[in-house]
Amino acid sequence: MFIQPNGLLLNRHSRLFVMAWLSLVISAPSHVSADEPSIQDQIDWAIQQGHDHVRIKPGEYREEGKKPAHIVLTGLDGFTVDARDVYLISTNGQRALQIENCRGVTVRGLTVDYDPLCGTQGRVVRIVDERTIVFELDPGYPDLPPNVEKSVGNRVVLHDPETGLVKPRSSSIGVRDIRRVADRRYQISNWRPEPVEVGDLISLWIVKGQGWLTVLIDQSAECTLEDVTFHSTPPGWTVRESKSDRITYRRLRLTPGEKPEGATRPRLRASHADGIHSLDAKRGPVIEDCLFEHLGDDAIAIRGSWGVVLQDTDDSADSERIEIGLPHGLRYASGDRLQIYRKSDGTTHERRVIDAADSGIPVQAMRETISDHYKSYRFAKSYQIAQSIRLDRPIQLSVGDLMQDPQKGGAGYVIRNNTIRDTRARGIILKASDGIVEGNTIEHASLSGILVIAEFYSFLEAGFVHGLRIVDNTLSETNIGRDQPHKAMHGGAISISRPNEWQSQVGHSDITIENNRFMDIPGAQVQVNAAVDVVIRGNTFIRPHHGLVDFGGQTGLDPQSLITVDYADRVLIENNSVVDPGPYLKTPIQTTDNTMNIDVPGHHLPNPGQETSPR
Repeated sequence: MFIQPNGLLLNRHSRLFVMAWLSLVISAPSHVSADEPSIQDQIDWAIQQGHDHVRIKPGEYREEGKKPAHIVLTGLDGFTVDARDVYLISTNGQRALQIENCRGVTVRGLTVDYDPLCGTQGRVVRIVDERTIVFELDPGYPDLPPNVEKSVGNRVVLHDPETGLVKPRSSSIGVRDIRRVADRRYQISNWRPEPVEVGDLISLWIVKGQGWLTVLIDQSAECTLEDVTFHSTPPGWTVRESKSDRITYRRLRLTPGEKPEGATRPRLRASHADGIHSLDAKRGPVIEDCLFEHLGDDAIAIRGSWGVVLQDTDDSADSERIEIGLPHGLRYASGDRLQIYRKSDGTTHERRVIDAADSGIPVQAMRETISDHYKSYRFAKSYQIAQSIRLDRPIQLSVGDLMQDPQKGGAGYVIRNNTIRDTRARGIILKASDGIVEGNTIEHASLSGILVIAEFYSFLEAGFVHGLRIVDNTLSETNIGRDQPHKAMHGGAISISRPNEWQSQVGHSDITIENNRFMDIPGAQVQVNAAVDVVIRGNTFIRPHHGLVDFGGQTGLDPQSLITVDYADRVLIENNSVVDPGPYLKTPIQTTDNTMNIDVPGHHLPNPGQETSPR
């Protein structure tokens, strides 16, 4: 006899069944009854027996998850969960997997879905006015809950009725008002007019009454998700990786599953938010050979977090100590090397932390200071710790200036040979240094295919990027949405960009954009902004500018340019080629008065602002 994880004794007959399950391999899912050991039970049993791996009995597990997740792995070292041919169906929208304080843990082969689905979809049946539509939910997809006005996520997406893809020249509907008008029919009002027609398809997510993430990997190192598939997700990020170190994602698949029972139309979306979102990692993730398609937001995001200065300082010897606020449980420690961004003059500085201690500033006062200074920032509650730090040299700073420890910001990532298809936002968004983005395919993205940017206001997400190679990627039909959100600066298919408020050449550095293929993309193909030491070499632009967009046009970027350079120094542009340019290509290379040392071999730029042609 042996002890089951819940403490009950299992008889010899049950023990034989459990041992058989751990070694059984079948090719098709079969239903696992509720009175049989769950996935977590089998993991717990293997751990108790001192095993370094467990083979989960294949089959379909329909489970009502308990908090914090259906599967929880805590404090493990060198453990493997082999879940090939295992289908976890969450019946209450709970988080599927949580890995915390682990090292060398691998989860392999698991497939996750939700029933009922966390999102729903339908068809536009009536246009009330330029801001208001009526839609009817598709058969087989969930109805909205009774308190519908508090239950729908503020990201309602329009889809092309012929292809099911995100509708070109549309943006997500910002829900101003939604109400039930008949059985499975709803009226929704947008904050602004939207190019919608009767017959357009629509998808939306239910954000109340369920979990937020699908997977949380927290404070763990050298763990791997391999051959894991997600067919639907709760409303938050599919994978959130937090304060971890070198997590690997290999052949992960985020793609809609089969039609639900009674449905006639395929699922339109797999997620409401990001695919993989890595924040505050000691070393960034390795993401390779993965598939992300039909997403509600970015496929891949890697970034750090800003420390926010809470009190003014001067540069006197007695002002070495600085009061700062930090989010997500981050803390600075003696020896940390910080990059400091002084917004008053657009300069950056480096300092080393001598010592750090908890500040006397109350948490609520810290959050109020941040909210007062960054009025469009909605997540001040994520700032949990106020610290008082002493630096190796004094520096004059103002409330709201920012700092980052780049060793806690995801540096050293690899994004290789992934496919990203049909996203309402960007393919990849990067705010971390020393990265490689290589051999990826990004197609049908409403916004930039690859965006490199630090964010200051709506999102306090660090940081500027130093040392990045973007090579051998294929981008097609990106920038097909209506416009960039918040009148943002970024307007290129590949954008090296800055916050609107940061008007400085100081920012990103040492970036290479080489041997990439751009196909059927309107607007600027490559944008460089707030950067030094950039190489744009050997790229091929195929059928650019056959459509007209205004991405970045509100902020001075010329959307009819091929390559646009602003607030930049030491940029080399060479050996790029254009095939079948469209009628809206007017300025092959745009530079501004804010640039200098722009080198286009074979051409001469005597004055900033003149145009030239790629070699």
